[in-house]
Amino acid sequence: LSILQNKEQLVTIRKRPMGIVEDACAGIGDQDAESTSMLAVTVELGDEFMDRLAPSLRRIADELDDIESELEEHRPDRVNRLAEIRRLLLGIDRHLDPLQSAIQRSMLDMTTRNDGMVMDALRGLQDRANWFEHRIHGHLDRVRVLTDREHMLTMDDMSTSMYRLSWIATIFLPLTFVTGLLGINVGGIPFASAASGFWLVCGALALIALVTSITLG
Repeated sequence: LSILQNKEQLVTIRKRPMGIVEDACAGIGDQDAESTSMLAVTVELGDEFMDRLAPSLRRIADELDDIESELEEHRPDRVNRLAEIRRLLLGIDRHLDPLQSAIQRSMLDMTTRNDGMVMDALRGLQDRANWFEHRIHGHLDRVRVLTDREHMLTMDDMSTSMYRLSWIATIFLPLTFVTGLLGINVGGIPFASAASGFWLVCGALALIALVTSITLG
């Protein structure tokens, strides 16, 4: 917690750094005494918060650009990277919503007052917040498209594997049936006493495999 007292003294009680609040208080201290109000504090805090958002969104945009440039490469960690970016964007959007609500309530409250300076500052802050929200949703759309593409590629790989497996099963299933039928230990098996019975069976199996391949092709 940071408290600005009499525009000269900054009291900070904290367990960890709170740079946004401290920098906002420093900005408030540079203002005129007449312009310091609760709404001015809201504007200063909002500006400082969004100043910290800009580098984060730039890093996320660069990361998405890197992922898009690597689409032709097989990267098994791509889905995890996209999931992490999505988590960060949703977290930023969740923190931006309360600020937008505070700005809207403040603007409604200002309609009954005659303070054009604060109203202009609130409008500027609202424009910045809306711009950041638009950027966040744009990045989320990019993440969604890239994630869908990765899922489609995974499904294509699975479909290709299942197709190959189906080919193998279709070819070898009748061959397994024929060899099992001819291998039973009972009398009357065809070609059991023929000298060339082995080669006849091999030829029949090859013919079955060839006909099956032509039929599937």
